[in-house]
Amino acid sequence: PSRAPAAGTPVRVRATAATPGPLAEPASVVALPPGALGLTRGAMPLLLQAFPLLEGQPLVELAHRIVSGHGPQLLRLTPEIAFVADARQGWLASGLSVPALLKMLHTPGLLDRVQIEALAADSVEEAVRQRFGGRFFRAQKPLDVITWELMSDLLRTVPLLMRGDLALQLRHFPDFTLLAGVGTLDVQLASICVRMPQTVSELRRAFPKHEQQVLRFAVLSVLSGAAVVLPVAPSPAAAPLAAPAPRPQAPARTGFFRSLLDKLF
Repeated sequence: PSRAPAAGTPVRVRATAATPGPLAEPASVVALPPGALGLTRGAMPLLLQAFPLLEGQPLVELAHRIVSGHGPQLLRLTPEIAFVADARQGWLASGLSVPALLKMLHTPGLLDRVQIEALAADSVEEAVRQRFGGRFFRAQKPLDVITWELMSDLLRTVPLLMRGDLALQLRHFPDFTLLAGVGTLDVQLASICVRMPQTVSELRRAFPKHEQQVLRFAVLSVLSGAAVVLPVAPSPAAAPLAAPAPRPQAPARTGFFRSLLDKLF
């Protein structure tokens, strides 16, 4: 059997319509429900509505700009540093490793200065060769892996609070062998969400002691393009999850005294 590649190991992804990458809309290995929205087809606004604290984060805004494009793009961070990306084909070409990208993206104000330029399809390979040298496919990396790693680093400092609810379903099982910092719970959640749509409120109830990890998985799955989303109509049952309502005082006192009497007698 072949050995799984180490985390961060580049994987060759052919940028052709016949072999779409993880973010390309046809790249789903499971049957998706009607109305499901992929990252390049409207999932981002629903995600930002459900997780309002993500809005305004420079890295999330950059991801939004990238997936809003309709083909390959040149991303200029500085006069010397640039990437080539195609969200619909699911790849990013870079001469930097993931750790180097993480270190660079912590530079204050850098992401606010990124310039994005559309590229013609027939000029992409030449643009990559000029920027990074060597073979075209050597510079390519799976965009879902890069996005998961970068966003995971961001979420270490951003608390996740949810407004309303959101349903999601994995379009394929994430390749956790390429990702750092994933655990058993991520595998459990992926196994649940790859079979059928699950609302985040259902996942939170299933793992009540791991709320932040559940929310983190949901956000990373959608932002990386591994999951599609479906809107969820507001319901009385879902509202307390986002903003718990205060309980009436009388029942609370009754419950307290009853519990106290049970312990004493």
